[in-house]
Parts: sequence; structure tokens; C-alpha cells
Amino acid sequence: MPQPKKKRRRHGKKKRSHLRIWSITITLALLGLAIAYAMHHRQPVTTLSTTAKQAPALIKKIMPPPRPQPLPPVTAETAPAKARFALVIDDMGYHKKVGDALLDLPLNLSFAFLPFAPHTKSQLRHAKARSRDILLHLPMEATDKKWDPGQGALFLSMDRTTIRRTVSQDLAAIPGAIGINNHMGSRFTENEPAMRDFLGIVKQRNLFFLDSQTSPHSVGYQIARQLGVLTMHRNVFLDNQQVKEQVKKQLAALTFLAKKQGIAIGIAHPHQATLDALRDFLQYQDKTVTLVSINSLMHNQEKTK
Repeated sequence: MPQPKKKRRRHGKKKRSHLRIWSITITLALLGLAIAYAMHHRQPVTTLSTTAKQAPALIKKIMPPPRPQPLPPVTAETAPAKARFALVIDDMGYHKKVGDALLDLPLNLSFAFLPFAPHTKSQLRHAKARSRDILLHLPMEATDKKWDPGQGALFLSMDRTTIRRTVSQDLAAIPGAIGINNHMGSRFTENEPAMRDFLGIVKQRNLFFLDSQTSPHSVGYQIARQLGVLTMHRNVFLDNQQVKEQVKKQLAALTFLAKKQGIAIGIAHPHQATLDALRDFLQYQDKTVTLVSINSLMHNQEKTK
């Protein structure tokens, strides 16, 4: 009985030994397959120094640098647009102190002079010294007879010859004027024949006409365009109410309009409230809109919007 038992032990040991060998063999085989797969699909490894040396050449070979393209020239069409407005100070020549202070402001204001006012000559010299745009503020007949437009005015009772002589005398009193706008004139500017006679002279003199639009029925702007006269019209009166805060509100309305439609024109007068409001504007002016001379705006009327 003991001998069979020994034989069974030897057979059991052999069986377990064979199982371990097969297990090790299979494990090694699987490990070999895994290593072979990894070696087949691995990424090439290069040293940092080799990569640093080869990178510029490889990048240039794979993706050559684009050729530099010349920048397009900046023209009036491609230049960035900016809102612009002009501000004309009317009635110059009558108000010495405030008028002089307005001329001294470091703002690109334009000035319209009455032809025979007491301080016109001295303030004209002041304006020229400051290189400001100068207009003839030409008096015209008002609808209400109680308003006297002053010396050098045009009336509907005048014939063409008288109109021509009067305009010539007024222009002679404002040497250096580059344009004309109307002082009062609510009746005269509504009359088409009279305005045709007047604007014919403006065209012959190679001047521009700014319609102050003292009447909503003025035909000045329309007729000027028909005759080929360089023209624009007023958008905002700043100081119908001579109160500083009200003038500032009107100035804000003018700059808002300029930003909305690209260009705008305001008219103001030598009042203390106007001077005070413009001094404030100097400190808090809107940088998105530019104050330009009336001549500049006349010759560059393209709207930005």
C-alpha cells in the first residue's frame, strides 16, 4: 500500500511543475507580444538638443513662411471716419469784451462779422491773427418790421443792381471773408427771386453760403444747390436761451447730432452764457467728435453715416 502512495505524489509534483512552466511560458509570450506591439507603434524619441536643432528646418519644410503682403494705402475712403461739427459765432463786431474772449479761446471756432459794427475792424484783425475762418454776416429783411437788421441790409424792395451794390459794399467791409451767412432775413430768405439774385453774386465771388435758417421756409439752401453754390445749413442754435446750462444742453445736442449723421453745424452769439459754456466744453469735450472750421466742413461734406 505505501508504494502506490509515493507514485501518486510524484505524479502530482510533475503535474504542478508542468502547469507552472506553461503559465510562465504563456506569460512571457504575452509580454513579448505586448512589447512588440508597443515597439511597432511607438513615436520616435529624439534628444532635446537634436529637436532644437532640427525644429526650424522641419517647420520651414512643412509650412513655409507666408510672403509679406504690402499694406493698402490709407485714402479718404479707407481712413477711419470721425464725426465733425463746426460752430459759427454770429453778430461779431458789437460785443467787445465777450467777442474778444471768444476769439481767444483755444477752440477752432469760426466767426461771422456784421459789416459796419463798431468793433468789426479790430476784431477782424484779432481773428486773422488767430487764423480763424471769417464770414460776412449779411443783414437781411426780417418778417417782423420791428426788427431792424442794421446797416448794409438787403430788402425785397431792392432791385438787382441795388442788391449787387449793397453786397459788394458789405464784402469790402469784411476783407478776407470766405463765405456769407444771413443775419435775420426771415422774410428775405423766403423769397426765391431775391435769393436767386443774391446767390448769383455769391457764385460770381466764389464764396460759400451758410443758410442760418432763421425761417423754416427759407429757400436759400435749395437755391444755392441749384445754382452750384457751395452751401450748407445750420442745424442747432446754441443760445436762444442765454443761460449757461441751457447752452451746454444745446452744445450736447449738436455733438450728438454730429455723431449721428457724421457732420453738423451750430450757430452761437457773443453772450456771456455762451462763453462760459464753451469754457466748460474745453475741459469736458467729447473726444469722439471733432470741432472743425466751417470752411473745412464746407469742402468736406461727406457724411460718415
